[in-house]
Amino acid sequence: MSNDNCGPIPHVPLRKPSAVDVTIGARVRLRRRMVGLTQKAFGDMTSISPQQVHKYENGMSTMSGARIAHFAKALKVPPSYFFEDLGFVDELPSELLTFLARPETAQMIVTFSRIKEPATRKLIVDMVQKLAMADAVPSSPSADDFSSLRAAALNSGPEDVQTSETVSSMPKLAPISR
Repeated sequence: MSNDNCGPIPHVPLRKPSAVDVTIGARVRLRRRMVGLTQKAFGDMTSISPQQVHKYENGMSTMSGARIAHFAKALKVPPSYFFEDLGFVDELPSELLTFLARPETAQMIVTFSRIKEPATRKLIVDMVQKLAMADAVPSSPSADDFSSLRAAALNSGPEDVQTSETVSSMPKLAPISR
């Protein structure tokens, strides 16, 4: 017998991911990127499809405790890594969660973590804050803006000579083409 006349297939709405699932998934994605794995490579390593990795990372599928333990082992972190500070998830703005999920954010975090000199780290944070303030105004930063930030950093004072030497050895930025 044929089932051609069974009627319309009922629409099953997609569930809205919970904040906990989204946060755990974002941490899986961040750690996966930190260790340099693609979704496919991670899926192969954990015996799931890249599509399922995507669903877990976006909070569309809830992970069991066993799955979290398996992911933790594959990513070389304790299972608690995925739950740290989870109590604050509901308080995080969605814009921040979206920002944390971007590939360039993971790259920035990994790269920044490799900088060992505290003065250099502080200089970078200060520069990023100034760039963020400059970006808040209608025009976008130009090469001249970067040059003035670099000059300001060089003339910031004698408190850390090593920082000034680090900045003076930085390459000049090329103009941004539009």
